Amino acid sequence: MKHGELTANILKWIGEGIILQVDLLDAILSSGYGSSFSKMQRKVEKLQSERERKNEERRQRHSFQSLLHHLKEEGFIRMNDKKNKKSGFFVTEKGGRYLKKLEKKVDQQIEKRAYIKTEDAQLNIILFDIPEPERKKREWLRQELNYLGFTMLQRSVWAGKIKIPKEMLEDLAHYKLLPYIEIIAVTKTGTLKKVI
Repeated sequence: MKHGELTANILKWIGEGIILQVDLLDAILSSGYGSSFSKMQRKVEKLQSERERKNEERRQRHSFQSLLHHLKEEGFIRMNDKKNKKSGFFVTEKGGRYLKKLEKKVDQQIEKRAYIKTEDAQLNIILFDIPEPERKKREWLRQELNYLGFTMLQRSVWAGKIKIPKEMLEDLAHYKLLPYIEIIAVTKTGTLKKVI
């Protein structure tokens, strides 16, 4: 590569903020001053990619160390003393209580699923009276019924000519909502049939 071309490329890279001087110097020295532009560019890209990877590792390490520091400050974990043969951290009694609280919160989180909507010949009516402490589950149920195409007759009464997906019934059982729900089917002859 000619001196003028190399200078032009360096100025272009620096002007566009693409390259750091350190990367540029490393690329020139390792590729050789007379190397092709593409060879130097590949070297620069490799150096920049490596730097980005190292920076990301540093950020993750810093984030983890900050979390450990926070847990120590809050009294959730403590370092083992030197007398103890185990090294590292252990969970304090306060940390154990906090862990149970977090696990309960995670268990209460409801996974949104995309149930498959299927038309039904009969009208299905869903009635529910989910207690206030379970309001997140109640809101989840309303959202899912709305998504499936059921019509809200009252806040806790929904109807539609839509099959209730098997997966939804399994989720209702999993979230322990079945005791609070009744599903009634109105057949073609007009008779009521309790589904759940």
